[in-house]
Amino acid sequence: MASAITVVALVQAGSAYSAPDIKDICGDLVGPGMAIAIYWFHAELGKTFVLLTVAINTLIYSVLFGFLLEFLLAILRRRKLQS
Repeated sequence: MASAITVVALVQAGSAYSAPDIKDICGDLVGPGMAIAIYWFHAELGKTFVLLTVAINTLIYSVLFGFLLEFLLAILRRRKLQS
């Protein structure tokens, strides 16, 4: 799921046909991975840059989705215990 969101966000952020608000949101979503690819790995634009950006953003959002899922499951467990 995280890799799909990353790829869609990359495509929408670079699309000339996207609405400006969508481009801004998608650009903000892929920004951390792009910054890491540029500053830590010194990647230049091209195939390596895109693969690194997708990989890094997928890792970031996989961890975030995992934390979100654990948080929601903890809330559900507490509600079960309270009822």
